[in-house]
Amino acid sequence: MKRILGTVATLAMSLALTACSDSTPDGPTDTGVPPTDDSSETTAAEATTPPAEPTTSTGEDPGEPTTDAEETPSADCVFTPGGDDSESGNFDVAGETLLTGITQVSPDRIELTFDGDVPGWRAGYNDDPVTSGKGDPVEMEYPFVFELLMAGMGLPGEDWSLAVPNDNVQFDGPFEGQMSVFTSRPAEQAYCVVDTDGGLAIEFRAD
Repeated sequence: MKRILGTVATLAMSLALTACSDSTPDGPTDTGVPPTDDSSETTAAEATTPPAEPTTSTGEDPGEPTTDAEETPSADCVFTPGGDDSESGNFDVAGETLLTGITQVSPDRIELTFDGDVPGWRAGYNDDPVTSGKGDPVEMEYPFVFELLMAGMGLPGEDWSLAVPNDNVQFDGPFEGQMSVFTSRPAEQAYCVVDTDGGLAIEFRAD
């Protein structure tokens, strides 16, 4: 009888131990703190971050300074070789035109303005330039003196005045219906004389 009771007690204890081991779950212990999901946080950050705007290359170096375009001759300017003279088709036409302005637009261009019709002209380099009437020599900065001789010029009144833009531009006259504008160049550069809006322009080709 005692042996049976001992056996029963042993079985009861084994069953109790087995029940305790089965009630303990496998895996990590529940601490009450929800686990962090790194992948969900990364996905949310990517969703809220705007994509970078694409850049377009223009092929230009922003560090390089921009420069003005090189000066080019007028489109209507047909150059005459430096050793040749040229003339308009109305040089012998009489008139009463007054020269009202001389402007050095650039180192290679001089513009003239008039009160009246644009006069006829002859142009070229003059080896021995002198003033009208007195015949005084015209002294200029450079050895090659260019002369634009204009015809059909009138006599100005007492209130007429004319200024030159610099020491390398001079005028002479009017005398007997003609008037000259002189400028000098370091060489016999090709030139052209063209009509502008109510005036004339002398332009030299930069050789």
